[in-house]
Amino acid sequence: MPEGTSVTAAAFLHLADRENISRTLCALAKCGEVFRVSRGVYVATVISRFGRHGPGVHLFIEQLANQSGKAIAPFGATCANGLGLTTQVPMHMVFWTSGRTRSYKMGKLVIYLQHVPDWQLVLWNEPEGELLRALVWAGPTEVGNVLRQLTEKVPERAIHRLQNHASLLPLWIQGALRRSP
Repeated sequence: MPEGTSVTAAAFLHLADRENISRTLCALAKCGEVFRVSRGVYVATVISRFGRHGPGVHLFIEQLANQSGKAIAPFGATCANGLGLTTQVPMHMVFWTSGRTRSYKMGKLVIYLQHVPDWQLVLWNEPEGELLRALVWAGPTEVGNVLRQLTEKVPERAIHRLQNHASLLPLWIQGALRRSP
């Protein structure tokens, strides 16, 4: 399986019964071959010149989104930081999802998935989606200021692409996008 892919006992039911598979996965987790990221969910460790470690968070999230078919994207503060709108670095690894709220633990790192309304995940796997999540982070009172900052930092076509999806967004974002050049 590709690096970062999560594995459950159900994937091996053709080899043995669930109890034996679960016991084997638990033993592999104890000896460091796999990480137990949540109840019944494991991910293979990556071997590099620095030793064994978990896969990169973004790789794990990408594989999780592919497996589940759910949208998973970085939350607003992470996007705002990545776009240079704030120097504050989020303390927790939080992602917004169309699936259930849950958390995964990879070693000492905890990854939180938070369910959000579908409009917050418009263009979730596109760069323009980060612009939207940064606007959500700004909130109704600061959305205009943040949008002005974004128009200076990103290509004009990115703002236009977001404007094309304005009908899916709340009125406070639609109004700011209409006033944008």
